[in-house]
Amino acid sequence: MIPNNLICPLCSSPLNVKDKAFVCGGERPHSYDMASSGYVNLLPPGKMKNAKTGDGKDMLRARIEFLSGGYYDVISNRIADHIAETLRGRSSVSIVDAGCGEGYHLCNITSRLEKQFDVSAVGIDASKHGADMGAKSARAKKLPVFFAAGNIFSLPIASRSADVLISMFAPIGGDEAARVLTDDGILVVCASGVRHLWEMRSIISDEPREITKGIKCPEGFEEIDGSRVFDRAFIPDGDTIKNLFTMTPFYHRCPYEGRERLMATDKLDITIEANVAIFKKI
Repeated sequence: MIPNNLICPLCSSPLNVKDKAFVCGGERPHSYDMASSGYVNLLPPGKMKNAKTGDGKDMLRARIEFLSGGYYDVISNRIADHIAETLRGRSSVSIVDAGCGEGYHLCNITSRLEKQFDVSAVGIDASKHGADMGAKSARAKKLPVFFAAGNIFSLPIASRSADVLISMFAPIGGDEAARVLTDDGILVVCASGVRHLWEMRSIISDEPREITKGIKCPEGFEEIDGSRVFDRAFIPDGDTIKNLFTMTPFYHRCPYEGRERLMATDKLDITIEANVAIFKKI
């Protein structure tokens, strides 16, 4: 599935496919090759740091391994249900996921929404590894989802071209959301709940803290719906626990002693808690 709303990150001109590359229609056309997996790198060229932008391979692989067990499907299912309810009556839906990571959630949401809508979805992430993994997953599942590496605060997406912008466990670019969404489009934001992964955090930290930071309504939007997602899951083995740990921010800031305690754990009940908010432009 090739989207029709991608734009050049350098000149903002529309991108069209030509000979397995995306080429803009600017005065001096810019060209971006499509990878064999099917994604395109739309990070601004010429910056060495782009090679290390976004989550690394280890974190992304751990995320795929963990999420493929279905542990977080309750969250993406809820988001899909919110979208279906809010946009009911429409025949087609254009989705952009800003900060999609390896694309698991976007693929799950698209699969669920395909039962009700003609779906066109684009996942944007700063990590080229994530975009590559997402493209391979969408191809294997035969889903109408396209992935691109790009800046979520300067999305390579045409203005007023998306019915839905999703931000799952990612920073929110409020101005960009307002720009890319249609006038009647919706912004879907998902963030960790108060005791998300509390049991794991209790092992790695002597004084775990509840997550009290809520979802803030971006300027220019108003909240129209939302819900709390709560579930329990049993993790039956140490490898899956390690994957969960590796895919979270705690992996990089966990004390050595806490890491050792968790690595010695061979099974774990965990709390899955998230908040979902639906916003529309004012």
